[in-house]
Amino acid sequence: MLTVFIYNMVYDVTVVLIQLQCYFKVPNYDDYVYLIVKFQKRDLDVTVTAFECLCGFASVSDEHFVLLGIYRPGSQVLSVAFLDELSAVLEWLC
Repeated sequence: MLTVFIYNMVYDVTVVLIQLQCYFKVPNYDDYVYLIVKFQKRDLDVTVTAFECLCGFASVSDEHFVLLGIYRPGSQVLSVAFLDELSAVLEWLC
C-alpha cells in the first residue's frame, strides 16, 4: 500500500495549476520520498460531446507527462461517435 502525506497544496484558479508537495511512504522502503507534483490543466483543441474529459500536463522532478481522464456513463451504449471523438482526442495528444 502507498501512503501519501500532502504537505502543501497550491491551487491557482486563474492559471489552473495545482502543485502538491507530498511525502510518499513506499512499501518495503524504510524512508519517505519527498516529491513536488505539478499539474496544469490544458484545454483540448477538439470538441467532444460523447464524453467528458480533463487533460493536463504533469511534472515530477524533471519528468513530464500528459494525463487524460475520460468519463462516459456506463448506462450509455458505446457509440461510433464516442470512438470517433476519442480517436480525435488521442490524435491531438500525439
